[in-house]
Amino acid sequence: MSDNCPIKPTSMTTTNHDLETFITENQTHLETIHQSLNAFNIFNVLGVQHREIRHSNFLGWLFDPNDSHQLGDRFLKDLLKLIREIDLINAEIFIPLILRDLSKTRVARETENNIDLLIVNEELGFVICIENKINAEFSDGQLEKYYDYVEKNYSHLNTHIYLTLTPFSSTQHLDKDEGNRYTNITYRQILTIIKKQKPVIEAALPTVRESINQYITMVENSVTRSGKDVKLAQEIYRKHKREIDFIVKNQHRFKDYKQYIEKAFTNGEFGDFDVIKNQKHSYVLRFLPKEIKSMFFDKAFKSWEGDYFFCLELILKDEDISLKWGFGNIPSKDQKLQEKKTLYFNKMKAFKSMQPNGGLFKSNGMKPEQPYPGVGYVHFFNFDEYLKQEKDFMDFFKDQFNLVNEEIIQPWIIECKALNWE
Repeated sequence: MSDNCPIKPTSMTTTNHDLETFITENQTHLETIHQSLNAFNIFNVLGVQHREIRHSNFLGWLFDPNDSHQLGDRFLKDLLKLIREIDLINAEIFIPLILRDLSKTRVARETENNIDLLIVNEELGFVICIENKINAEFSDGQLEKYYDYVEKNYSHLNTHIYLTLTPFSSTQHLDKDEGNRYTNITYRQILTIIKKQKPVIEAALPTVRESINQYITMVENSVTRSGKDVKLAQEIYRKHKREIDFIVKNQHRFKDYKQYIEKAFTNGEFGDFDVIKNQKHSYVLRFLPKEIKSMFFDKAFKSWEGDYFFCLELILKDEDISLKWGFGNIPSKDQKLQEKKTLYFNKMKAFKSMQPNGGLFKSNGMKPEQPYPGVGYVHFFNFDEYLKQEKDFMDFFKDQFNLVNEEIIQPWIIECKALNWE
């Protein structure tokens, strides 16, 4: 962080003046972070920041000399240079590889024995096996399984390289069978490989250039925590820790109100509903109308570790509340149970009250064979909508629930009672 950064340390006590000073002194920095957070990034839109398979797919695309980026073997050769730098191949092997055309290299992405990335060049005699981990840990036998597969199926190739890829330097692979065969590399090293080709990237097709640059930004901000916006945020927090902690401590997290909503249900404040006691989630409250709950009672399903295979699920996220008409899972994969679940799902989906015709009820496009399918949902309100009104949380929630109850839940109950479910 530059010495010119106008961020001042604060006093020991947080006051209104401190908060005002915090905002005015850091307005430019906060606007920079705001713009960064709201900038379009396809990887963030798709929610792939912490999903290894998506990273493996993208990196496999880059390392494949024949893929649609039309940038040839540049990234693959830089990977080989990294492998040489960490002393996994000697100069006698490396120099011929780096001087050759690598276009006959094949890159498999989780399609061969579930290996995240398998890079094979039969002509030049090398195979690179990469196991990618971001938040998860290595499973028992996983590294051994991949090692045995490569050793058996590519024994005719001279050079075998085994890598683990993690956000930061890690030795956890050494605790696993055959883990000593692997060498760890990090996402920071991968970013270095990619950034090294910046002139080539900038001259690439616009869609390719934008995709690679967005990937770099996403990894810096969400995986390696090394982006300039992350560093700016960390510096602001370091110098304004008390003010920021005060703001965070006093934010509304809707899931914190779950116990009060549950108590209101139990006391009958919302009508004749029973809270369904089953598997607990900190942000989900399941309930059913008393008069029809027996329709959905079936211990064989063991949905949510309880006795009901369907519930109304009030989902309380930090800044959003919705109500889902949700079916449970069938752990046993019992065909008869699935048939019953499908029957109930399809009949309910045909209800007049469940039609998404511009009203409160929305369809989510799920199928009955999915693990926890919902016929649809109703959005109650989000944090911005809550802030725009003057009522306290429980009063506002009751108003919204009563509206949904009158327009959706009660008509749905009538349709449930009138239907022959067989």
